[in-house]
Amino acid sequence: MKKISFLLVALLALSSMSYAQKEKKEKKKKKNKTEASNGKVVLRYKLKKGDVFTQVMESNQKITIPSMSMEMPMAQSYTFKNNVTDVDATGNITTEMTYEKIYSKQANPMTGAEVEFDSDDEKKQPAELANLKEMKGKKVSTTTAPNGKITNVSDEAAKQAINSMSNEFPETPLGVGDTWERTSENKSQVGVLVTKSTYKVVERKDGKMTVEVASTISQDGKEAGTQTGKMIIEENTGVILEANMTQKMSVSAQGMDVVVDGTSKITTKK
Repeated sequence: MKKISFLLVALLALSSMSYAQKEKKEKKKKKNKTEASNGKVVLRYKLKKGDVFTQVMESNQKITIPSMSMEMPMAQSYTFKNNVTDVDATGNITTEMTYEKIYSKQANPMTGAEVEFDSDDEKKQPAELANLKEMKGKKVSTTTAPNGKITNVSDEAAKQAINSMSNEFPETPLGVGDTWERTSENKSQVGVLVTKSTYKVVERKDGKMTVEVASTISQDGKEAGTQTGKMIIEENTGVILEANMTQKMSVSAQGMDVVVDGTSKITTKK
């Protein structure tokens, strides 16, 4: 039986705002271009060449195939080191992403036996997960526009996963209570999944924006599930500091109904 896996829409919200102040003779200050007169901000992704930060993506899932009375729990964790290698004149940011650590633990759906992989422990690197071993140290280059749209990914195999983590922000200023929407398509082993998300700003404090996310997921035009959660964005860089999501969906794969329940978490360390 082929292994059934699900690509969690890990929502990486990429945004930023820039601060620039000019002092007049009377010592009055002008508002920055990304800050509206009412205190709202136009979010933009803004980093500097040489900036380095680490992101950890964790997910826990339970995949169930009711027709076969089969359950497969799965836990995964990926640690990436992000190094900004270039910022061009228009603000497009090139980042080199390196896989530093990979961890996976899952149960064999036929026997129930656990299979565990840890890139930092040679004793926990089984042959059936050799593809994960090859990922450690791998580098992928991405280019991201100021509005958060990823415009280039150097590795075709990683392109879909990285694109699913991107997030494009609106041109309008955002404040508490404001919302925006986004629709994305992701190709996975269960086909094309369309995710329609609504984002709502619920808090702004100490240079951080807290956003609630509510999404519906469809497969072949039919509603397949939902996803809800919350993320915290650093306003002056656009980097997501933390995101927590809960997902529940039922899709069709290889002629069988597959139920996926899961949670995901993203944290950033600078």
